[in-house]
Amino acid sequence: MRIQIRLLLDNQVEIVVSDNGGGYRKVSVNHGTGTGMKVITQTIQLLNTYNSRPIQMKIDNVLVGEEKEMGCEVRFVIPLNYSYQLKKN
Repeated sequence: MRIQIRLLLDNQVEIVVSDNGGGYRKVSVNHGTGTGMKVITQTIQLLNTYNSRPIQMKIDNVLVGEEKEMGCEVRFVIPLNYSYQLKKN
């Protein structure tokens, strides 16, 4: 597993998580994800309704390592002033 974090110029942070776990299966019963990714996606969708700038999430298949194994990459772009409160202030 590899985790990269970088500050973007527009007051956002980018977090990229990648692994060699076989990739993302878009046609599976859970839309290619296990329960964990499903819960994360739903939580982000809910929190985004309370923020003017949303968290952006993208999932892709990637080739990882020297052996070029199929893996998965999840990229999050999070505004620095993002609120994690489930109600408007």
